[in-house]
Amino acid sequence: MIQQTSLQAYVSVVGGLSRRQDVVYQLFLRYKCPFSNREISKHLGWPINCVTPRVLELRKLGLLKCVGYQVNPQGRSEIVWGVV
Repeated sequence: MIQQTSLQAYVSVVGGLSRRQDVVYQLFLRYKCPFSNREISKHLGWPINCVTPRVLELRKLGLLKCVGYQVNPQGRSEIVWGVV
């Protein structure tokens, strides 16, 4: 298992994140709280179909993980993501 600080340092040095991936990741680092895809979309003003692929990519890179679930305004359950 790699340490989170090591992974963050690697990504920043290598520049391994695309611009949109970085915008999403920086949102988590700036506010230090979890977000659902819907909340990311609302906060950034992006369509949801631009957010979900970026979250998936960040998950595959090991930068984000599921930290829980919440009920959205429509009464549906949604995943909440947080920094690893």
